[in-house]
Amino acid sequence: MLVIGQTFGYAGQSPVTAGQEIGARTTRAVATGVIEGRVLDEAGRPVVWARVQPLNRLKYWNGPFYEAPVQTSDETDDRGRFRLHSLPAGSYFLAVTPPSRKQSLADTDVYLRTYYPGTAALGRVEPIVVRAQVETALTVRLVRVPVVQVTGTIVDTDGEPLPNQNVTLRGRPLVADDGAEWHSEVHMPVAASLIAGAQNVGGSPGRPVSVITAP
Repeated sequence: MLVIGQTFGYAGQSPVTAGQEIGARTTRAVATGVIEGRVLDEAGRPVVWARVQPLNRLKYWNGPFYEAPVQTSDETDDRGRFRLHSLPAGSYFLAVTPPSRKQSLADTDVYLRTYYPGTAALGRVEPIVVRAQVETALTVRLVRVPVVQVTGTIVDTDGEPLPNQNVTLRGRPLVADDGAEWHSEVHMPVAASLIAGAQNVGGSPGRPVSVITAP
């Protein structure tokens, strides 16, 4: 078991065993800081219920960057504000996931998972330096991209329409990392993978199927 003590700017922990009496103890202090700010849409309006996640960034050899999340996150309030506290001093990157919503064939655009300061590419993010007992304030504007419909009719080798078929649309990252020689699906922005991933659309004879995707 660990006894954890925390005040603003410092956190510490001490091990204890069963039956041990806990008196005044001195814990090892770890300097911590805060990242706080707002999430806005393209028009400058606050985004409510967006998930804000600090993370570290790692890289595959000769490949793309990938995320190593930090075990804390927050959701924006009705003013689009968030606060990430008790972060050990150091450098972090910040990812914002838009609130989930069901996509419609009438949609003309969609907001993507966005990294600070405002990019969908993990290779183009900027680090945020967290200092002990300091609140770092920033603003993130979500990246918006247009969506298109892909329509068609599923047919067999004789050209006859096939009913009840599953349609899957696969894609690559919308914005590739500079210098990456290959890409992985894990690297795709979350919103793009939801749109461009497996979409089960039932087809029927003579009836086209439609899938929404980002170009």
